[in-house]
Amino acid sequence: MYGGKGHRFPCSALSTGSCITIIRKYLGLAAYVSIIIGTAFLVCCAFWLPDIRLWCKLGELEQKGQSMDSFLLMRQEERAAYDRLMRYILHPQAHCLTMEVLGGKRGRNKKFDGDKAICLEPGPGLSEDCIVYSFGIANEWSFDESIHEMFGCKVFSFDPSMGMEDHRHGDGIMFFNMGIGEFDGKITVTGQTWNMRTFDSILKQLGHWNRTIDVLKLDIEGAEYVVLEDILGKGLLNHVNHLCMEIHLPDNPYWTRVLRLLRRIEEEAGLRHFSTRNNTQMPPMRVPGFYARYEQHFFEMAWYRH
Repeated sequence: MYGGKGHRFPCSALSTGSCITIIRKYLGLAAYVSIIIGTAFLVCCAFWLPDIRLWCKLGELEQKGQSMDSFLLMRQEERAAYDRLMRYILHPQAHCLTMEVLGGKRGRNKKFDGDKAICLEPGPGLSEDCIVYSFGIANEWSFDESIHEMFGCKVFSFDPSMGMEDHRHGDGIMFFNMGIGEFDGKITVTGQTWNMRTFDSILKQLGHWNRTIDVLKLDIEGAEYVVLEDILGKGLLNHVNHLCMEIHLPDNPYWTRVLRLLRRIEEEAGLRHFSTRNNTQMPPMRVPGFYARYEQHFFEMAWYRH
């Protein structure tokens, strides 16, 4: 008995083992109910979060004296810019009769990554003494090795993030501990000091200033736009026959700028966009400015001179 006559613990008449079983049962039920409530709360938050952000945005607009109509018009323009960019990326206008996809390896999800496409016909194909510049290795040499083994190209590989000194990686592949950028100098990234060179500086350093580069591969994790802008601005892409580039879709307001930059590859350098493939290692991501729209943000794109 506890607390007076008629008040009894639920377990007082049971054995210790039975009492523990009852307590576990009720605790398990409470945990189960908590999980259901928590999951429902998270689902509601995910569903209503865009609207909450929109309400907050409208409140900011009212404070700044801007109208809701101007805000919605801006949103429409942003979405139109995104759609134009995606149409260009996903719908190559040039046709390749003989396409070779080189390199690549299976990742954790058993899908290929790191493979690059080149077009052998039509166009110039690869010269007998072909030269390949490969920027961005990350210890994944399959493209560099494949194009050397299949076509005998001399491959010059570059990556400042691997912590390796300049060395010869097998026959026909030379590695340089440097990255490509928009200036010559050093930068610090995650505690590492990287040597950076512009494309024209590298061409001069390696004695290729007056040579045609058969294949230029750029897989430089988001730095491709500033590098490409520098190369185009100096007219150096006119001396490249194939461009293989992994692009990382940026957030707005850069969609229109990126589209203009990609079109300049064709308009100024005379290269034709013939291939786009999803980077299947990365899952679809939410598109900024769109309500519950998820799409691929990483693509392997390729151009050839025609």
